[in-house]
Amino acid sequence: LLWAVLLFIVLFLPMQWGAPSGPCQLYEMVVEIVPNVSGEVIEVPVMAMQQVDSEDVLFRIDPLPYQATLDNLKAQLLLAETRLDQSQRLLARRAGSEYEVQQYQSQVDSLKAQIDTAQWNLDNTVVRARDHGVVMGVTLRQGHRVSSASGRGYMSLVVPTKRMVVSIHQNVMRYVEVGQPVEVVLKLVPGTIINAKVISIAS
Repeated sequence: LLWAVLLFIVLFLPMQWGAPSGPCQLYEMVVEIVPNVSGEVIEVPVMAMQQVDSEDVLFRIDPLPYQATLDNLKAQLLLAETRLDQSQRLLARRAGSEYEVQQYQSQVDSLKAQIDTAQWNLDNTVVRARDHGVVMGVTLRQGHRVSSASGRGYMSLVVPTKRMVVSIHQNVMRYVEVGQPVEVVLKLVPGTIINAKVISIAS
């Protein structure tokens, strides 16, 4: 009995005031890179485990078909604008009809919208990183064909979020609050103190 009381006073009571400890896990966000357009890959300038910044090129898709579509639409727009101008002049001289003016105006508006879409497709033949991170799972090579319809990622970008989940005993949870500064010590890096902050508490 005396030995149990001695252990309780000397060992167990001081442990209640010590720093809480427990297993921890580090979580990072993984973004799957899915192209917005389909086509043949002509260049992959990145390698696995390479660190990239925002807007760095990850891979390029052959832009030739999309450039041809854009050029074709621009030629059609030029002709439609010429016809619109001619019909407006004829209407002003009372030699044409208002229906033709409206028809050509509709063609011009439609072609401008198609050109915007074609330009967007052309711009998206260059796939860029949306954030800084580390490229993982690079399976693409020059000559591979990618499809936007499949919805599958052709490489992954690990974005460092610097979030750690720690499991501690419920007895000390009443002392933990959101926004509280935290000092973390890991066995993996002994002698190093990591300054952090509590951002949420799991219920």
